[in-house]
Amino acid sequence: MSAPPIPSLVPAPGGAAVASANDEARRIGIEEARALFRSGDVIVAHALFVSGRLKAPPAKPLFDAVELFAFARPAQPCIPSALGMARALGLMPPHTPEENARALQEIASLLLDELKAKSEDEKQRIRSLASSLEKAGWRWASPVLEAVGSPDKAQSPIAGFDTWRGLPQWEDDAAPDKPGSLPV
Repeated sequence: MSAPPIPSLVPAPGGAAVASANDEARRIGIEEARALFRSGDVIVAHALFVSGRLKAPPAKPLFDAVELFAFARPAQPCIPSALGMARALGLMPPHTPEENARALQEIASLLLDELKAKSEDEKQRIRSLASSLEKAGWRWASPVLEAVGSPDKAQSPIAGFDTWRGLPQWEDDAAPDKPGSLPV
């Protein structure tokens, strides 16, 4: 499965590097980078960091590859960058801004392929959660649902949050107090 047919953007000195869905990468100026970032139709790694580097707030939610990584590989640590995710996925580490932008395209495609290859039971849980996240405006929801299939229409509007019901129960006691004497 391929990433959405939108460009990926990585901040670079004087502007940014952009890679298109067909793997062409080029440098762009800061104003063009800001306009692309504000459009929301761009794949980035760590949107808050990119926003700070470009000194431009996003105008709408973005396709943040770090969010997709956390969704597809929950609880797996990685550095929130194209380089960090490439290392975590076993890809060749990118060295230049253009390679980082191309890597974001590859990372998104690989993560969507991983979701597509999950067992049917796992896909069912993913469908419910992705459907709930789609209602909340998560940009990756449509590509994720395309990879795992559409959820049942008869589901509860909050069915995606049933994921928490499968966790084991545990009791958490307070730490014991230190011995000592207190005035009454």
